[in-house]
Amino acid sequence: MLVLGLFVVTLIPKDSFQRFNLETAVSKVTEDIHYTQELAQTTSTNCGINFVASGSYTIYKGSTATPVTNPLTKQAFVYTFSDNFKNVNILNNLQVEFNTIGKPVLGGGQTVNITDGTTTANLLITNNTGLVQRQ
Repeated sequence: MLVLGLFVVTLIPKDSFQRFNLETAVSKVTEDIHYTQELAQTTSTNCGINFVASGSYTIYKGSTATPVTNPLTKQAFVYTFSDNFKNVNILNNLQVEFNTIGKPVLGGGQTVNITDGTTTANLLITNNTGLVQRQ
């Protein structure tokens, strides 16, 4: 049974794993953008997410100098792609900030570009609603 399992795994194309890695990273970024928007609404304070082209982002409250606490790790909410996703990176610097009603006051109409080196996913943060759309 083990040999059969190993044989099947070797038949799966390598790019399938790479594509899954990218899609998981895109889902993570989308969820964290939504979290940031909801945080602004529930705390009645502008909150944002600051993307850095090297492949990390920080969720902050009030200003980029004030990272929020990640509810899972109890540490500053700084997420680095290389810690969790092999070969996945953010291609552009972008700051998105939401006001207390969840509307983007910075970064609306802009895209976050995420790549695995082969494929690039573009996430548009819509201007008026902050809705994240995959392009």
